[in-house]
Amino acid sequence: MINVLLISVLLLWGGDISRLKKADELYRQGKFDQALEIYQSELNKNPGDYATAFNVGNALFKSGKFDEAEKAWAHAKSLTQKPGNVSASAYNQAVADFQKRDLQEALKQTKEAIRMNPEDEDARANFEVLSRLLKKQQEQQKNNQKKDQKKDQDQKKDDKKEDKKQQDQKNQEQNQKKQQQVSQIPKEQAQRLLDALKKNEKEALLKKKEMQSRSRKQVDKDW
Repeated sequence: MINVLLISVLLLWGGDISRLKKADELYRQGKFDQALEIYQSELNKNPGDYATAFNVGNALFKSGKFDEAEKAWAHAKSLTQKPGNVSASAYNQAVADFQKRDLQEALKQTKEAIRMNPEDEDARANFEVLSRLLKKQQEQQKNNQKKDQKKDQDQKKDDKKEDKKQQDQKNQEQNQKKQQQVSQIPKEQAQRLLDALKKNEKEALLKKKEMQSRSRKQVDKDW
């Protein structure tokens, strides 16, 4: 697993030293909300104090406020140009991002921590862990996409089968309806239709014979 956040309660300068020492003591006792209240108050008085801003992030993180902690460390990082301080802030930002399951951002911040402090073994170890986790996450996302695509294809096939089934059922119902309509014709009307059909067939037969007779006469005449 990724290394646990390396809390660095720095030696503080500026502001009320006695209050800051009290905040440090509260922090060590695990009273993070009380420590945060003092740190934040002192930061409001000295907005450019990197150490106080850094410790605000530490207290927020320990209170489970990962989004706010990440922002506090980003702010702290903007207040310094010292490579060690920038690396520490970036390192802690990466851990907060990891807690939020934002592996890409965590890896980005870890790279910055290593760039600013190449000797940071913890940051290097975290980089290896995050790289493996991110690769695994990306592979899982690809597998999920393939599963979703296959599911969609199967659903389309099922929909086509269902449409065909419904169409067949509709055709069958229409045929049954036609048969019912035929069966509902009154007996006298049905007889008239039958007689008319027979009459038409008889007339067609007579015409056929007449045509055959004419053909024979023409043939006899030619001979």
